[in-house]
Amino acid sequence: MNLVRENLRLYIPSIVEFIGDHDFPWTKVNSDFNQEIQKRLKEAKGETFNVEASIYDIIIACKKGLKDYHGLLLFFNRLFEELIVNIDHKTRSVVKTTVWNLLISFDGKYLNYIGELAVLNNLLKSKTVKLIKCEISLDNNKSIDFDVLFPENGMRILIEVVNIHLKPNKTENNPSKIKAFLEKRLTEKRQSKTRNSSFADKVHLIPVLWGSNSDLKTYEKFFQSHKLNLPLTYEPMAYLSYSDSNGYFETYFDPITKLFKE
Repeated sequence: MNLVRENLRLYIPSIVEFIGDHDFPWTKVNSDFNQEIQKRLKEAKGETFNVEASIYDIIIACKKGLKDYHGLLLFFNRLFEELIVNIDHKTRSVVKTTVWNLLISFDGKYLNYIGELAVLNNLLKSKTVKLIKCEISLDNNKSIDFDVLFPENGMRILIEVVNIHLKPNKTENNPSKIKAFLEKRLTEKRQSKTRNSSFADKVHLIPVLWGSNSDLKTYEKFFQSHKLNLPLTYEPMAYLSYSDSNGYFETYFDPITKLFKE
């Protein structure tokens, strides 16, 4: 039995359904996961120590009854449910590498691939964009996340998703510092991807912010009255969940100024 696939089938069934009958290396994923567990046990030396949570750690936490993590699993499952609707069987193979990278990420970097897929899903839900390819190699040997087409006008652009992980309790409610931080990160990302490329003017950046509710609220207030002075760069997206005492969760992945529901 492939334990990784079976646990995903129980807790995020839509990801297994999305992969479907494609020739997917489940045995390799399971083997890599087992190697990661053995590595952790060796490093722990019988003691308790902290690790960055992976998608599998979120599942383990939910199996232990830690309800705070249920919202994330609901978000992941809903994301792939929507991708099943928004990407036909033929095109799903284009996304296969991103899903593979997600499932072999055994630390917090797995959220980067969730961010990419969530941005792609929002674009496809708009019904104005068609996915051409993922992980496009530019003429400078750098890769860009998505090649998309706007059928209505024939415009074709390249999209790079920039995941930004906000450090807990480090966000200052200071517009000038927030602006400087974001502009530095995004400018560096653009330069690293487009330097010496003839496709530089076709690359659009979509940031994704990962952080606590309070940190995201600070960024929401910033973007309500400020803009970044950067070309081909859009308002950040972010994930947020709401829950009540009965264990009901609502999850959202929206532009930061539309994230908090009144």
